[in-house]
Amino acid sequence: MLDTNIYKSEFQNMLRKKGTSIQALKEGNNGVTNGYIIPGRDMGLFHEAMEKDCLFRKYATKIALDRAEGTIIAVHSTGTAEVTGEGQLYPVDADSFTSIPYDSFKIASLCKLSLQFVNDTKFDLDTYLMREFARRFARAEEKVLLTGTGIEEPLGLLNSADSISSTEAGKLRFDDVVTLYFSLEPEYRKHAVWVMSDETAFSLRMEKDQSGYPLWREDYDTLFGRPVVTSPYMPAAASGAKPILFGDLSYFWLLQRQELTIKPLFELFSNKGQVGYAAYERLDGKLVRQDAVRTLTVK
Repeated sequence: MLDTNIYKSEFQNMLRKKGTSIQALKEGNNGVTNGYIIPGRDMGLFHEAMEKDCLFRKYATKIALDRAEGTIIAVHSTGTAEVTGEGQLYPVDADSFTSIPYDSFKIASLCKLSLQFVNDTKFDLDTYLMREFARRFARAEEKVLLTGTGIEEPLGLLNSADSISSTEAGKLRFDDVVTLYFSLEPEYRKHAVWVMSDETAFSLRMEKDQSGYPLWREDYDTLFGRPVVTSPYMPAAASGAKPILFGDLSYFWLLQRQELTIKPLFELFSNKGQVGYAAYERLDGKLVRQDAVRTLTVK
């Protein structure tokens, strides 16, 4: 098992090119790249660090898959529960089933470390790598799951969610934000979040009501009671751009095909006194309920 002390110990030895039991690491080995999935306990720390830097790791629904590509079944439920008398028939639900294809896209990174650090047993190598790769992969995931085109990469939310248009060409007004809020059904607004850039957030913070009070609840960082999340990958307000996204991101599924896998490269950078660590993961992202998320497009 990948969460055993034996696997973790052998994984650490593998990172430093010490005597390693291939049999003990066999379960976590990727036969194609000869890399190794990080131990289960480290994986928990990795995911925890990812949540701090990637909004999808925090708000999306995460699903682990065991096949490279295929189809997921999403249930679009419009059924309700009702008071039913004893002996009466159960109310018939209105669930419909939608097949959604998914793919397996690779995100990769290479980290180089001084051989002196690697050989220093007091240097917590695997923790350093987990934190460093968590920072890199979190940013890469957030960017592609927001802006991805669907061509050799996931189709990001900005390109898959329905959109409404601003009322004025080239400008973003607070009335547009109000319209975006109410364009979402109440059931989705309950758990929705706002996503925007720092620049857009700053401009909205300046908006005031007729009495001169800020419309943005700065003490809670909320708009209409819903949290505001800023992302450097959201566009600024300009004609044709989508500067604001609002919705229940639990209906965006992050499909994890393969967890973080690391392969040490001891020879490639040895002439520079360094060791390389190649890491990659495979995933896809899908909005499974179209009406759960909306974007605002500036005319």
